[in-house]
Amino acid sequence: MKRLIKNESGISLVEILAAVVILGIVLVSVMTFFTQSAKFTANNHDTLTAVQVGEEVVAKVREVKSLTELTGSQQKFTGNATKVTSGTLHPEYTITIEKTQGVVKSKLQKVRIVVLAKNNASKPNSAFTTEMFYEVN
Repeated sequence: MKRLIKNESGISLVEILAAVVILGIVLVSVMTFFTQSAKFTANNHDTLTAVQVGEEVVAKVREVKSLTELTGSQQKFTGNATKVTSGTLHPEYTITIEKTQGVVKSKLQKVRIVVLAKNNASKPNSAFTTEMFYEVN
């Protein structure tokens, strides 16, 4: 009456553990890729926005005849975009506009503009920096 099952094929505990370990290794490597991708995307967003803010500041500097007219300071200005460009609100970026010494021929003044995201203040290499000349009276 007793029937013995002679077919003992199935999955052993060792095989299940091996499959779980392999699956874990694959998932960890995929999750690492997505984490790095998210960090890269966030950093790219900050950089591209800093470039855009810098271009807006350059456009404003081209419109004025003196740095004082734009920022209220004759030599150097550090603040946010609200103080420089009235139509644009980017309080999360610090803008530095610095005038170099002397006027170049043809009444051109050299200005260095630096835009840095406040959350990247510890990484000054991530700042957008440009230099330009504007005409003075």
